[in-house]
Amino acid sequence: MKSFRLAIFTAMAALASVGAALAAPATVTTNVNVRSGPSQQTAVLDVLQAGTRIDAQCDSSGWCRVSYGRASGWVSAAYVAIGGPAIQPPRPQPQPVPGNGGGWFPGNPGPGPGNGGGWNPGPGNGGWNPGWPQPPRPQPQPPRPPQPPVYEDAGACFYSERNMRGRSFCLDQGETMDSLPRGWNDAIRSVEVFGGARVDLCSDQFQYGACVTLRSDTPRLRGQIDSQASSIDVY
Repeated sequence: MKSFRLAIFTAMAALASVGAALAAPATVTTNVNVRSGPSQQTAVLDVLQAGTRIDAQCDSSGWCRVSYGRASGWVSAAYVAIGGPAIQPPRPQPQPVPGNGGGWFPGNPGPGPGNGGGWNPGPGNGGWNPGWPQPPRPQPQPPRPPQPPVYEDAGACFYSERNMRGRSFCLDQGETMDSLPRGWNDAIRSVEVFGGARVDLCSDQFQYGACVTLRSDTPRLRGQIDSQASSIDVY
């Protein structure tokens, strides 16, 4: 019996080491919820900010088991980039444009005008003609502004500052938070509502206490719920 239990323990350890080996460095592409299981119906454990480096093990279900520091959980694979953001290839540089004829022809020596000979620095229909307009030099492009989070069809995003600024996290329509994740209790100051969703913010856990219902973007929460929310229902 002892040898049988030892064999089972050895097999489980081998499976765990294989699972760890499949994890790969990755990056979170937008603000995203970390859940206790591979489903939107499971509890929200934490919120990762866009650009956070993680170790991810993804499967065909569309979810990734992630770890960061000493914490771990599940994140939708749609918001995970394995190995980090893709590297864009360099842009091709414009090439010089010759005149309306043949360019350099070493077989016909001697400069001069005409329709055939050699290097032709002057006007004409042969050789290289520097008098023709040159293509404009590429100008440096301004840096792209930060891109907004990728939203789903309906839901809401919650911000730590007024006018939809500061830290943020989002919930889809149909999601409920009976208690807010670490660092968010009594911290919400503005709310963005999209896709026809509605939001109930309550001052106590499990949707108790003073509650307000939001049907549209609210850049400044009112006094009774500003920095007082402890639970959320999006429907």
